[in-house]
Amino acid sequence: MRGKNHTPEAFIAVFYDFQSGGRNQLRNDLFKDNFPLLLGGFLFIVLFSYLISYMTTRRIKEIDRVAMKITNNNFEGVLDTKGHDELSSLSSHINTMSSNLKRNIDALNLEIDQVKKMEQLRKEFIAQFTHEIKTPLAIINGNIDLLENVDDEDKKAKYIEVINKEISVINDLVLQMLDLSKLEAKAITLDKKEIDLRELSEDIIDDYEQLLMDKKLKIEIQGEDVLIVGDRKRIEMVIQNYLSNAIKHAFINSTIKIKIKENEFSIENKGKQIDENTYG
Repeated sequence: MRGKNHTPEAFIAVFYDFQSGGRNQLRNDLFKDNFPLLLGGFLFIVLFSYLISYMTTRRIKEIDRVAMKITNNNFEGVLDTKGHDELSSLSSHINTMSSNLKRNIDALNLEIDQVKKMEQLRKEFIAQFTHEIKTPLAIINGNIDLLENVDDEDKKAKYIEVINKEISVINDLVLQMLDLSKLEAKAITLDKKEIDLRELSEDIIDDYEQLLMDKKLKIEIQGEDVLIVGDRKRIEMVIQNYLSNAIKHAFINSTIKIKIKENEFSIENKGKQIDENTYG
């Protein structure tokens, strides 16, 4: 009420001073009552930490194992990329790197194999060229000798025709040698026509008249009239190579036999055995 003095409010704080024995008793009671909970929490933390450590370590070891395989050119290993952590991202990058490396190395190996095959093909082509050019040169030389020792105009014309024919063969060989780009591109085409093997063989034998005379050789054609489809020039080169070798290695005064059958063509002579490593 007005005119009266109010008594001020006051707070009384009571402090309890626990003796050390009381504090120990309280701590013991709390630990005793909550021991199972504390023990369970501790074990959970330990097990959880071990599990995390094991999973992380296992993934790192797997990454290391796959990385070691990659260094040894083994790209079969694939890492698990599930998850959104750093190890998953690293695994994904390693998988991509491994796939790209395998693709690039496979392409490089394929290119190396192709280069090796092409180099081998070049060597074989050059060896074949040097072998094949010997035959037309020998025929030309033989017909030049015949041409110098004959007066008959018809025979002269025949020998000149043979010389011109073999010059054309040499020209074709040189063009093939120069046109290696077609060989590399595998663009060489065949002029396929019907060919009478017996007629072709007889035409080729006429070109070897001087060589046969020099070694006193005879050629006998046995078999049937066989028609095939192929490139006449290339088949002619094959027959010339076999016949040239047969003449070269035949005994003097012997007979060379050409046998023609369906699906079979052979040239036989009597002479010394040719070593397998001897070419031409």
